[in-house]
Amino acid sequence: MILVSVTMHGAARSMDFILDSGAGGTVLAKHVATELDLTLTGRERVRTVNGVETVSRAADARLFLGDSSRPLRFSSAPLVMDLTRESRSLGTRIDGLLGADFFDGRSIKIDFKSSRLRLSPSERPGQGAIQLPLSGGRGGMFVGITADDHSLPRVRLDTGCRRSLCWTPTGGSALPVFWRDGKTMKVDVNLGSLIVSAVPSDVYRRPLFAGEDGLLGTGLLSRFDSVWIDSVNQWVAFERLRN
Repeated sequence: MILVSVTMHGAARSMDFILDSGAGGTVLAKHVATELDLTLTGRERVRTVNGVETVSRAADARLFLGDSSRPLRFSSAPLVMDLTRESRSLGTRIDGLLGADFFDGRSIKIDFKSSRLRLSPSERPGQGAIQLPLSGGRGGMFVGITADDHSLPRVRLDTGCRRSLCWTPTGGSALPVFWRDGKTMKVDVNLGSLIVSAVPSDVYRRPLFAGEDGLLGTGLLSRFDSVWIDSVNQWVAFERLRN
């Protein structure tokens, strides 16, 4: 997982947020809202991997990255949710998620090699980088890839997913009767002209989310020195694949 150190107005400590492009919006953990005595507004129902939850928003939350004196801007106030399960899964306290709205209107470089997150980097991807079109909608960002001989035109770019690839083959309902959802198999993945061989992937009989072909997670993304996500010009670039 990609953990980002975030500063919040009124907090006496730095916060650990998961960089999660698969989440529709930025999220604060309930314990953070309580710790900072934030004002919660409204009640709405949102879809999560655990089902549908009723949540509120923290309109007065102000988040900062690095040494910037300007708070991050989002399309709407962060959601407030229980992140106990995520904290338990990672074995460390998780204070929030930087969701797809964090990427909106920004150019971001995830530098896995140096463990840095760079906003509006001055440099550009190198000549050998593989660049793919990026599309939006449904609270996420999507790319088209191929897994073995299956064309997957709408795969969610999910930096909050620890796996490499979760997908449904074309005609997934025709999988063997004994097939267990989430079973892992190795496939060759085409990212444009680049073939990444023997990628462990979790295969499902039916799509995880309606209208989508799967999730492309950090298990594969982190095999590159860096991944660039530019929602302004709508492209994603993969730079220097490591063995």
